[in-house]
Amino acid sequence: MDVMVTDRGRVLYGIKRIRQIKKEPTNISMTGKPPRRSNLSSDNNVAQNSKNASDSAKKSRETKSAAVSGNQEVARDGHNLSASEESGDGRASRLEADAAAAEAAHEALRLAPHDKEDTVREVKRKAAKVKGVHVVPFLLGNTLPPSARAKLAKHGKTAADVRGIYDDASKTVYVNANVVRPTEVGRLLLHEATAHAGVRAVLGKDYDRVLNAVWEAHSSDPEMLEIVRRYFPDAEHSEIAGPDGEVVRVPRLTDSQKVEAADEFVARYADGR
Repeated sequence: MDVMVTDRGRVLYGIKRIRQIKKEPTNISMTGKPPRRSNLSSDNNVAQNSKNASDSAKKSRETKSAAVSGNQEVARDGHNLSASEESGDGRASRLEADAAAAEAAHEALRLAPHDKEDTVREVKRKAAKVKGVHVVPFLLGNTLPPSARAKLAKHGKTAADVRGIYDDASKTVYVNANVVRPTEVGRLLLHEATAHAGVRAVLGKDYDRVLNAVWEAHSSDPEMLEIVRRYFPDAEHSEIAGPDGEVVRVPRLTDSQKVEAADEFVARYADGR
């Protein structure tokens, strides 16, 4: 018998259901009709499966998060460990290498060509703003007064070896336009005019006494020792016990040398180094 396509689908579905019922006789009711199957169990299963999947995904995310956090913690611990290990000779070597590289870069910049006349003009322009001292650029060392040249000679240096010098006798800052670039004039004047000349002006008659006290308090400071090596390379040293029992080498200087080293030490802090 021919049936419409829609009816044929219903028939096939009915045959399939009858076969399922025969396989499950306990599901047949007393009336002989298969009981209506509830979707509640199916819905519960779907909901349970969905919940299980959600819980599984949540646990997976938590596990990944814990793993990432753990890796970060290990990385942080490793970093801290490296920093701790580097606090000894390795760190000292790295700092020395960095200082040497910075010094080399500074020297390369110092030797780079620049227009000396631009520096002269910049010195003269800024000199008008400096109070209490004279500011003079120079290109030839023989233009420096005898007092300034004597100060340089005391350290075995000539005018060509310095970027600038403050001469207390003439109350003048001399700027070497051969090596100082126009952009460096402001920093140099801050150091020579504001720091060196300013310290003398502020301390007045207490200048020597205060700077001797600065020397006594900071004679073993790394910055002070660097100043001594630069200004007094031939100075002899004594070995004393440091605050933690370590051996510290302290230079033996004359009173005037101590004052001069302490003056540079204070000037460096005054100009923000």
